[in-house]
Amino acid sequence: MTSSAYSKSPPTGSPLANLFDGLDDYAHVVDPMVGMQVATGSLSNDLSEVAAALAHGLQHFAAGRTNEALWWWQFSYLSSWGDSASRALRVLLTILGHLRLDADEETVSDAEFDALHP
Repeated sequence: MTSSAYSKSPPTGSPLANLFDGLDDYAHVVDPMVGMQVATGSLSNDLSEVAAALAHGLQHFAAGRTNEALWWWQFSYLSSWGDSASRALRVLLTILGHLRLDADEETVSDAEFDALHP
């Protein structure tokens, strides 16, 4: 895999994008240290970028180029996929929080009762 292959986004309609249908797009602040510019992101693109960068380093490692693999992982983490991974994690935590905390009171009450009275 070349570095240009690593930077490619998954095609529209990719299985990962289909998995996150309705949840894939999100907004984020580009660089909070510089300003409040807001951009949109894609959970499926972020996860694909992380996987591609890690796979690229694994190819170096499998070929016996350990130093090249370590260099690639550090460089690509700091320049690209580290930010994508943290955004993806924040989005996934938000999705889970909404799924767990936005339940109706009756469902929550039933779950609490079931948990306390096995």
